[in-house]
Amino acid sequence: MAWIKRNLFFVIGGVVAVLLLGLAGFYDFKNWERNSKALAALNEAYQTLRQLGSQTPSPGNDEVNNIAAARQQTQEVRAWIARASQYFQPVPPIPRPANGALTSKDFADALSRTVARMQDEAAAASVALPAQFSFSFTVQQQGLRFAPGSLLPLAQQLGDVKAIC
Repeated sequence: MAWIKRNLFFVIGGVVAVLLLGLAGFYDFKNWERNSKALAALNEAYQTLRQLGSQTPSPGNDEVNNIAAARQQTQEVRAWIARASQYFQPVPPIPRPANGALTSKDFADALSRTVARMQDEAAAASVALPAQFSFSFTVQQQGLRFAPGSLLPLAQQLGDVKAIC
């Protein structure tokens, strides 16, 4: 008894540790059953997935003809695409090249005219723009030389910006 009195904190700490270990064991045992049930449900789902994956697709039966239904749905989708395609027309480039060739001078002229027109339209609509605003064409307006092969993409981009604004 004298030893317990001298080491009271050690005894209390040991009792608390044993109680906590007991509670941890009880918690693990209780959750072990829940984990076993979850594992059984997971294995059942995997088995169902394997069974569905091993089946071969069937063309249907006497009541349902899957092939004919798929062909009909394909026709419906193509008809919808044809109806919807009128709303997704490409934006024409500015300037539109007559024979497929676009020169730097033609693009520079069209660029300055289009930017000036968009600035005028913005002013008419009471939209405040910064001074010398070029609608993302600042670099192209400064120089009259353009990289080879860049004129058609730039003309398309100018047409897109004009369509948006």
